[in-house]
Amino acid sequence: MTYNGTSGSIALDAAGDRTVATYNILNIYNEAQNSVGTIDAGTRTVTTFQAEIFPGNTTTVPVDFVMACSNDDYNMTVSACANSLRTVTLTQNSEDALRYCPDIEAFEASCDHASLKSAGAGLVMFGYAFIFIFLLALARVWSHKVIRLSQRKFLLIMIFGAFVALAGPLLSANQLSDVRCAALPCFTAVGYVLLFGPLFVKSWRVSVLMNNSRLRSKKVSNWRLYRRLAALIVATVGLLAVMLLVDPPKPQTSSKPVDDADGNVHLVPFETCAVESGTLGMLVILLLGLMTAYGCFVSYQIRHVTSELSEARWIFLSVYNGALLSMVTLAVVLGLDLTYAELHLFASLGSVLTCMVTVSLIMVPKLINIHKDVKFT
Repeated sequence: MTYNGTSGSIALDAAGDRTVATYNILNIYNEAQNSVGTIDAGTRTVTTFQAEIFPGNTTTVPVDFVMACSNDDYNMTVSACANSLRTVTLTQNSEDALRYCPDIEAFEASCDHASLKSAGAGLVMFGYAFIFIFLLALARVWSHKVIRLSQRKFLLIMIFGAFVALAGPLLSANQLSDVRCAALPCFTAVGYVLLFGPLFVKSWRVSVLMNNSRLRSKKVSNWRLYRRLAALIVATVGLLAVMLLVDPPKPQTSSKPVDDADGNVHLVPFETCAVESGTLGMLVILLLGLMTAYGCFVSYQIRHVTSELSEARWIFLSVYNGALLSMVTLAVVLGLDLTYAELHLFASLGSVLTCMVTVSLIMVPKLINIHKDVKFT
């Protein structure tokens, strides 16, 4: 059966299926429909009568619209930290993005700051408990001759320095602010001087007495040691004060790549503490480095002095172990591209190990001698 339909001649076979179909090609432009050609379904041929007119009144065939979606086509929302993680949500930010860009499933990124429930804070609390045990032990044997001969006030300053150094990571936890950014370097630097300063000046006194080649009568009083220790503290605090006034560490936001569940990379904002130039911060590190180098030098000179005369061997081990741990921590913190949460963890670990090892090397031999009731002449 053959008949003319709206779109052209239609032929049906006995089963009612089309055998031949011819379709008109309609060009709709300016609300007008013009037939510009036909399509023969049977022979699959196209016949055109005239060129099609496309938007812009042109006969040039436009290129198909292809949208290359990127992070710029999404609005990013980052939740607050919960259990050391943040939820990142991406939503299309335009009609074209809604039409052509796929939905992205929410994914998780690490927190950009440490909390008081973080591993770093837990390490610090463990360090506090460890040092506090030695403080209680020192209080119990405060009047013993072994402690008195070791200049017990210097031991107290060392333990206080350990508490100050450990306060840095603890006070710099939670959401970053100007105060928290300043807490970590300031408390760590001052605590370092209080922890190792007594060892440096005591080593200096033993070195002066050892190098008395003419066997002249020499006396280096504790007050001279206090003055030298005070000079180290004043120099450190003064340089830190200048740094806080001129180039203080402040919260700054940068972007770091994070993979979503499909392996796509997105730039997620991370907040960290940073300075403008870093010159004064490097001067603080240089000052502490010079102190440590001098302490290593004099403690090396007196390392063979017998324990009956001095705790030189333990001072030597304390200074060198402290210097090694500090350099490793500093290299990791300054050398790697870490988030602030990761930096806080490494800084906490370095501070805890340095304080625990140093206090242990100085206090444990004394407590053992007291337990053995060693007599000092």
